[in-house]
Amino acid sequence: MRQIELLIPARDPEAGRAAVDHGADAVYIGGPAFGARAAAGNSVPDIAALVDYSHRYRVKVYAALNTLVYVGELDRAEHLARGLLAAGVDALIIQDPAYLMMGLDGTVFHASTQMCNTGADRAKFLGRSGFSRVVLERGLTIDEIRDITARCGVETECFVHGAICVGHSGRCYLSRSMGPRSGNRGECSQPCRLAYDLVDGHGNVVVRDKHLLSVRDLNLSEYIGGMIDAGVTSFKVEGRLKETEYVKNVTAWYRTLLDAEIARRPGLRKSSDGNTQFGFTPDPAKTFSRGFTTWTAAGIRRGVASFDTPKALGEPLGRVAEVGEGWFTLSRPAQRGAERGGRDNLVPLPTARSEAGTGGGKENTASVTAARSEAGGACGGGYGGGFESVTTTPSGGKEAGTEYRGENTASVTTAPGEAESKGSGGGRNEPASGITALPEGNGPASSRYEEKTLSPGDGLCFLAGGRLTGTNINRVDGDRVYPNRPDGIVPDAEVYRNRDHRFLSVLGKSRAVRTVPVRIVCRVDSQNLHVSARDACGNGAETSLVGTAGPAANRERMASVIEAQMRKTGGTIYSVEGFTLTSADGDLPFVSAGELNALRRRLLDGLTARRTEAFERDKRSAAVAAAAGRDDTAPYTEDHLGGEDNVANPLARRFWEMHGVTGFDTANDLRRSLDGLTVMTTPYCIRRELGLCLKEDPSDPIRELFLRRGRFRYRLEFDCAVCRMRLIKE
Repeated sequence: MRQIELLIPARDPEAGRAAVDHGADAVYIGGPAFGARAAAGNSVPDIAALVDYSHRYRVKVYAALNTLVYVGELDRAEHLARGLLAAGVDALIIQDPAYLMMGLDGTVFHASTQMCNTGADRAKFLGRSGFSRVVLERGLTIDEIRDITARCGVETECFVHGAICVGHSGRCYLSRSMGPRSGNRGECSQPCRLAYDLVDGHGNVVVRDKHLLSVRDLNLSEYIGGMIDAGVTSFKVEGRLKETEYVKNVTAWYRTLLDAEIARRPGLRKSSDGNTQFGFTPDPAKTFSRGFTTWTAAGIRRGVASFDTPKALGEPLGRVAEVGEGWFTLSRPAQRGAERGGRDNLVPLPTARSEAGTGGGKENTASVTAARSEAGGACGGGYGGGFESVTTTPSGGKEAGTEYRGENTASVTTAPGEAESKGSGGGRNEPASGITALPEGNGPASSRYEEKTLSPGDGLCFLAGGRLTGTNINRVDGDRVYPNRPDGIVPDAEVYRNRDHRFLSVLGKSRAVRTVPVRIVCRVDSQNLHVSARDACGNGAETSLVGTAGPAANRERMASVIEAQMRKTGGTIYSVEGFTLTSADGDLPFVSAGELNALRRRLLDGLTARRTEAFERDKRSAAVAAAAGRDDTAPYTEDHLGGEDNVANPLARRFWEMHGVTGFDTANDLRRSLDGLTVMTTPYCIRRELGLCLKEDPSDPIRELFLRRGRFRYRLEFDCAVCRMRLIKE
C-alpha cells in the first residue's frame, strides 16, 4: 500500500512535538551545525528526545545537514552525522555528497532541494547513487513533477506551503555577492526581500525602490490531490524559523486536506499512526503569511510578486471606507490588480520610462474550505484493512471567522475574489487533480460572502500609495474601529489583519490529542482471564490473569467493570476503539479493579514493545534497501561541473569522480568575487510581472534592464524560450 507523508518543520523540540500532536507524519529539524537555517540549530540530545516522542506514532524525524562542507570541517560534519544517527533520526537531508563518502553504513539519505533537483535525469541519477528520496525544486509544474516521479524510480518530496526561494535552490549566490553570508552555508541574508531600482541601459529608472524580487508565500492547498496523483510521496511545509503557532495551524490544515484526499483514493494510507483531535478550525491565513501564490504549479504566471512589502500582511479584510477622529470603517474587499492577469490591471509605466509608481500588485489569500476528514487507517492489516482514522475540528462545526463573536467586536463583510485566474498566456489555470480551481485573489472559491470579526488586540496593516503601516485595535464600537495609531489610515487604503487575537488565543490554549486506536479482546476460560490488544497496523500483544478468586456474583456488573477498566487508557497513547468480552461457559470470574488495571498496563506495555520492534524493523529494511540500490559507478549526465555545482571539498570531488566527472571549476562559494557570474536563476520574471513580457509583446523597446541597490548592480538576462530570468553580478 502506497504511503503519503505530511512533513513539517521544527525550529526546536517544542515545535516538533506540536507538529506530531497536530498530525505530522514526519518532522525535519536542524542539528547544532551544517543546517540551511543556522538560526534553527538544536542539540543532539534534544533531537534524540524528539525522536523518542515521535516514534510512538511512527512519525519519522529527519535531520537537516543541508549546507556545503568545507575542507577543514569534514571530520566535524561526520562526527555530527554519526551523533544524529545514534540519536535515532530516520534520515539525513544533505546538500553535499561528501556525506555519502563517510562510510555512514545503514543511513537513509535525502537529496535536499539545495541540490537543485529540477529534472528526471538528475533525480534518477541521485536515486542510483545512494539517495532514497529527492526533494524537488519549488519552481516546477505539476506536469513536470509527474514526469520526474514516473521516470526517476525514487521517492519525491515537494514543498506545498511556506516561503519561496525565488532563485533555484542551491544555485543562488545573491546573498554571497553582497557580503560573506551565503545561503549554501545556512546564513542567507535574504537580499531578495530588499527594495531595488529597476533601470534601463541608459540609466533611466523604470521602477524605483520596490521589492522586485520578493514573492509571496506558497500555498498549494488546491493541488494536493493532483500532486498525489502525480506520484509525490512527501508533502513538505517550509518554516524552520517559524513560531509554534504557525506549526500547529498549518499542520492541522494540511492534515485535514491530505486525509480527505487519501480517503478518496483506494490503496493509499498516511505513513504514520494515530488519530488527531485539535480544538480549533485551522486557517493558514491567520498565521504568518505574505499573501499566497500557487507559484508555478499550473504553469508560469503573473501575479506572484509582493512589490510593496516583503512582510507578512496576513488576511485581506477590505478597504478603509471612512476616517473620523480616532476611528475608521471598512467597506469593500481589497482587489489587487496584477493577480487577475493582463497589462491593463497594472499601474502603467510612464511614457518616458524614467520613473514608475508601483508595478504589480498583491496576490492575496487563496481560501480553501476543508471538510472534516475521515480517512482510512494509518496502517494496513488489522481489522478490515485498518481502523477508521478521523481528524476532527471543534464540536459544532463552527467556522473560524464566526466562533469568536462577543462583546466589543465588529463584523466586516468581504466579497469573494473572482473565480477565474489567468496566467501569462491568458488561459485558465486548472489544478491537475480536477478539483475546482481556487482564485489567486482575496476570497473563497464559493460565491457566498464571508463574515470576518474584528476585536481588540488584532493587528492590522494598511497599504496606500505603496506605503505600509500597521497598528493594533484598541476597541470596536459598532462598525467603527478605533486603532492605537492613525498612521497610514486613509480612505481607500487596503486593510489586512496580520494578527487575529481571538484566533491565536484559541490556538494557544488548544491542546491537540493524538491517540493510536486499538481493539481489545477479553476471553474467559476456566476462571482465567486472557486479554489481547491489536492496533490498525496489525501489531498485537497478549497477557493473562490466571487463577482468579472465583465466579462473580453479578455477571452483568462484572462485565461492566471489566470493560470500564480495560478502556481506561489515560496516560498512554492509546484509545480503545473496539472491545469484545467472551466466556467459554457463560460465567465471569470476579476480578478486582486493581487487578484489571495491572492487567491492562501489562497489555499496553507489551503492545508498545511490539510497535517499537516493528518500527525499528521497518527502519532497518529501509536502510538495507537504500544500500542495495546504491551504484557507485552510475554515470552522471555531465563530465564537467561548473562553479555553480559547488564542489567544495575532496570527498565531494571523489563522489563525482566515481560517477564519471573529470573536470571541476572552483566552487562559487569559494570564490572571492562573483563579478560577471550568474548569481541567480529563476522562473520568476520581472518583465512578465510588470506586463512587459517579450513573448507577449516582442516590440517592447526596453531591451537592457538592471537591478540596482546602492553600489550593487545586476544585469538581467531573459531566456524567453524556457521562461527563465538570470541575475549577473556587475
